Amino acid sequence: MVLGYSFGAWVGLPVAAEDERVKGVVAISPPLEMFDFDYFRNCKKKKLIIVGDRDAFCSSSLLKEWYEQLQEPKSLAIIEGADHFYSYQTKHIIQPIREFLKQF
Repeated sequence: MVLGYSFGAWVGLPVAAEDERVKGVVAISPPLEMFDFDYFRNCKKKKLIIVGDRDAFCSSSLLKEWYEQLQEPKSLAIIEGADHFYSYQTKHIIQPIREFLKQF
């Protein structure tokens, strides 16, 4: 399992996509506005993407386009009211991660 938040997602996802030992990936707030995540579109591993609906570095339009092009299996959790830093919203990322980890 590889979990990366923001820049950590950008750094961790390429490794996760290539490493056969990794069976699942969690990307929290991938900064799609800042970095190229196109390499991840062909990853066939289980993946969970978590984004706040007020994330300035991951616009909803760019997220939608990118997410639609990701291979299955995939799931998306959008945290209402959360910005990129999850100010006062961090507790809301626990449940999606917990549910995702039950698959392993």
